[in-house]
Parts: sequence; C-alpha cells; structure tokens
Amino acid sequence: MSSDSERGAPVYTRINMLTLASLGPAGPRSTPPGAASNTRHADRTKIRVLLTVPHLVPTASPYREMMAIVKYLPRDQFALTVCALRPAGVPEAIAQFEPFGVDVVVARFRPTTVSLRGVASALFDQRQLRNLGPVDVQHSLDFTSSPFEGLCARALGRRYLYTQRNLNEDGHERLLKMKIGLSQSVLAISKVTEALVRSLAPRATPVDTISPGFDFDEVAAVMTERPAAPPVILSVGHLQRRKRVEDAIKAVAIVRRTVPGAQLWILGRTYDQAYKAELVALGEQLGMGDAVQFLGVREDVIALMQNASALLHCSESEAFGWSVLEAMAAGLPVVAYESGGPSELIEHGTTGFLAKIGDVDGCSRHLVSLLSDHPLAQRISRAAGAKARSDYTARAFAEQHAAIYRRVAARAAARNAVGVA
Repeated sequence: MSSDSERGAPVYTRINMLTLASLGPAGPRSTPPGAASNTRHADRTKIRVLLTVPHLVPTASPYREMMAIVKYLPRDQFALTVCALRPAGVPEAIAQFEPFGVDVVVARFRPTTVSLRGVASALFDQRQLRNLGPVDVQHSLDFTSSPFEGLCARALGRRYLYTQRNLNEDGHERLLKMKIGLSQSVLAISKVTEALVRSLAPRATPVDTISPGFDFDEVAAVMTERPAAPPVILSVGHLQRRKRVEDAIKAVAIVRRTVPGAQLWILGRTYDQAYKAELVALGEQLGMGDAVQFLGVREDVIALMQNASALLHCSESEAFGWSVLEAMAAGLPVVAYESGGPSELIEHGTTGFLAKIGDVDGCSRHLVSLLSDHPLAQRISRAAGAKARSDYTARAFAEQHAAIYRRVAARAAARNAVGVA
C-alpha cells in the first residue's frame, strides 16, 4: 500500500475526468466548485456508482476486485467513477479505465491520519465528492473499520454500502458496528466474513456474500508440466505475524529431508522488519541457506506460480485468500491451513490440501506427496483450475455487484416516490 509521503507526486487527469487543482503538502486539494461537471456521466438513465478504494496500486488488494467491476459492470446500465484515497497508481489507472468509460478522482473520503488535521483534511475533500453531483450508490472497498465515509455519504443523501474484506484484525469492533449500521447493504467476501458482519449487524441490514473472482483473460495457458528440479514452493502474502511464515520455513526444512533440493520463495511486502529478521535467522538456524529466498513485492506472481511446484499458505487468520485463488487459477497445487477463506476455497484431497493451524508436520507431508507423486499433483492442479473457472470469475463477481447496485438503487427510488427518507 502506498504511504502518505506519495501525496507530493502529481495527479494525472483527462479533460473529461474530474480535475484536481494541485497537490500540496497536506495532500490533494479539492476541485473548485463547478469544475467537476462530467458530461460522460450526464445520462440520468444509468445508475451512478461511486466506487471508493484506498489506492490504485496493481500489486495490492483491492486492485483485482476494483478492476473486475471496472471491466465487467454493464456500461449500458451504469456510470462508474472510482475515487482513490491516495494518488499512487493514478497514471496507470487512467490508461486502464479509459476504454471502459470510467472516471478517476483522488480525494480523502476518510482521514489518512489519526489527528484533527487528518479529519479536517478529509472533511475539506468532501466538497470534491459533493461536486461529483448525484450519486445513486456509494460503494466502499476500503479496508478500515472507520465509519467516517459512511457518515459523510449519508449526510450527502447517498445510498452507502461497503465490502467487508477482512476479519477486522487491526480494527475496532465498536467502530465497525457503526459502519455496518450506516450501510444500506454489506457485501462479505466469504462465509467467515459474513458471520463476522452478522454478529454485529442490526437484524434488518442486508448482508450478501460475493467472493472475489479471478480474471482468466490475464492468465496464459496453464502449464501441464512443471520443472522437476529444483522444486520451488511459494509463500505469497505480506510479512505479518498472523501469516505464520515461520511455519512455512519449518515445513520446507522438513520437506528437504526427503526432497533435498526443495526451495521456499517468499513473496510479499514487509510490514514488520523485526519479524523478517526473525524469519531470516530461523532459516539460518535450520540450515536452509539459499533455499529460502525473500523476493518482496512482485508483479509476475502468476508467472511464478505457473512455474512453481506448490503454494504453502500458513496464515492463521484469513478472510478469503487471494493467493490461494491465484494459485488455483494458475493450476498450482495448494497446501493451506484451515483458516476461514482457504477452507471455503479448497476441498481437501480434491482441489488442494488442508492442515490444522500449527500442524507443520502435516503441511510437510502434503508437500512431499505433491512433489513425489506427479499424477497426484496433476490431478489436484486440474481440479483446482476447474473449480476456480467455475465458481470464481471476475465477470460473475461484477454481475453480482450489478444486481446489488440495482437493488439498492431501486429501493432508493421506491422510497423517494413515497417521500420516505
């Protein structure tokens, strides 16, 4: 995710997009009143959707979810504007969005710092969002438990909904409960996140589960043969303690007793430098040497998956498991802990293997089976790929969102017709 220091970079716009005056030390300034007129979205026969996201960086969530909506939301029925909290990735996004008739704006729809100045800056940027004009549905893909955006959207008379994308590990339950209460509808990305929302939501709040979908147009033909040596096991995810990357290192160390050349490649952003230092020390302690590689953030994750032997996912808390779905889409066999989302994605023994949280020995046994039994690995690969293509596509993801948007907009129109707020 981008840092607040990136706000000093220029924001790129097009003439028919919402123009930002400039960027100052405090962040993007609001568009002057009247400057946000948007002829592209002047057609009032379409449902006008404002989609808010924390950033536009393609290597971090929720980029794939956002792009699925951008690409596959029916353009003859919806007028879509994407609002990013930070300017990172804007130039690339403009090029991506233009063919789909989607506009881009950068504005702080919530504070980016916990301070009075942060709140004041976000309130100032609300003028920019107000200048967008009428909005039928404001849908947030933001990840925090903050109810700020919902409060502002409701103050503007907009129908607000959001997607629960995590298990509120770093959030506040009371704030999340307020956020849910402000929402016309809550979209959960898995059954486990739906259960979290329902435990906090008022009984009348609609809650729908829409699992993220993979865009298979981005994937080359899955390899039917994987390199025999050296076998590479991937661990994909941010370096955070709840991801239990140490368990992956321990499991591969055990695997190497049977498969001496096995390597572990660890992909993801480092959020905890002390934790990474502990992981490096653990690899040295276990005599792994160069068999453990920290590759950081990569843009070629799918290509790496198509040439690896297995994915090992040891997170103890997982709302969905994007890397698990990516691996399934790429035909890469997965071994994962039974932690929320992965348990919903994987059918044990058919589309992958599951182990109890902390069962390092179980993970290593499953990995050895995949590395030593080629027919088994191929069967798992084909079944996982078929499951992903059947149940988790980007197009279906967008179509389900379109149905929710129609429902929320229709409910608003019906209430307006009888004078109900």
